[in-house]
Amino acid sequence: YYCQAAMLNQVGIATVAKAKHLLILVASAGLKLAKFGGNASRPALLMQFNPANKFACLLARLHLRFVWHCQMLWRYAIGRRDQYLMPDQLSVVYESDNFIVINKEFDLSVNTASRWFNPLALNTQVFLAKHHRADPTAYHWYRFCHQIDHATSGLILLAYSQDAAMRASKAFLNRRVLKQYLAIVWGHFDTRDHVTVDRPIGWDRLDIAGSGDLRKHMVTETHYRCLDPKPAFSQVVPLERGLYNGLPATKVLLLLKHGRTHQLRVHTSCIGHPIVGDVKYSRREADFRCHRMMLHAYRLQARLPRLSETIDCLAEDPFVPESDANWQPESVQNDYAVFKDCARILESGEQLTVDKL
Repeated sequence: YYCQAAMLNQVGIATVAKAKHLLILVASAGLKLAKFGGNASRPALLMQFNPANKFACLLARLHLRFVWHCQMLWRYAIGRRDQYLMPDQLSVVYESDNFIVINKEFDLSVNTASRWFNPLALNTQVFLAKHHRADPTAYHWYRFCHQIDHATSGLILLAYSQDAAMRASKAFLNRRVLKQYLAIVWGHFDTRDHVTVDRPIGWDRLDIAGSGDLRKHMVTETHYRCLDPKPAFSQVVPLERGLYNGLPATKVLLLLKHGRTHQLRVHTSCIGHPIVGDVKYSRREADFRCHRMMLHAYRLQARLPRLSETIDCLAEDPFVPESDANWQPESVQNDYAVFKDCARILESGEQLTVDKL
């Protein structure tokens, strides 16, 4: 906590070498902590974590906070993060007996492969705030009903129980969930009308290596390296025209019918308007000067009749001049209020088709 206070007061770590030395100490301490109480015949206390065990729960929270701060200090020191994200910096938009909806920060993973030694993820934040609702049978303590990218901010739905997760998965499968995204894209649109993108998306053949810039790289069906394309339908609605860092940009509302990997990022790029800050699919020089990728999961609506629950959550819009001085809107092309009320689709029980908006 002293190191954390030093970073917040901009005192910082003198050199990267000191930060590296600190990380080595953390790894050593974490290994000893994970092995506490364990032997050849009995697993370690952390590895057999049970939220009903108060001592194990306290030990787990102390361990996660300690490793979180040390890894965050390391990333802050080497310049991989511009902001110091606290483990308690969790924004809960909606919560019930079955679900919780979180407004995720940008540049934060949903979960990681190693929950104890790489805790910089959303599931750690939820655990520290809602450890009494953790499910020991779930590897990440909670069940994520869908995924959003590491760089994307906004709403994500988590289930507290296996039954709730199964109901939510069926709702996603049957198009009973509507997601709306806000983004800032490069360039100006020639028309105020929405742009429909109906292009199947598949994996890049070079992505088989799974490393570097091509890791999880997707392409449209017309690309010669496209592998196993699947249907993907999106709509782009221009909202505001303006400038970002002095360059032409447009704030848009994004609606999607299918939820393919990187669907919105690929579709906006293929129509010549890539998302600002998306270095994977845009690769403009201006993208490397952006502090984040300008994509935000803005609204989440779901109808779950078996659970007698309807979810309608709206996140705060981060793409306003008050939050980001680099964005300077000049004119309004479409009013978001026209597209705001989409609940009638969910209430009607019809299959979601974006053109009904």
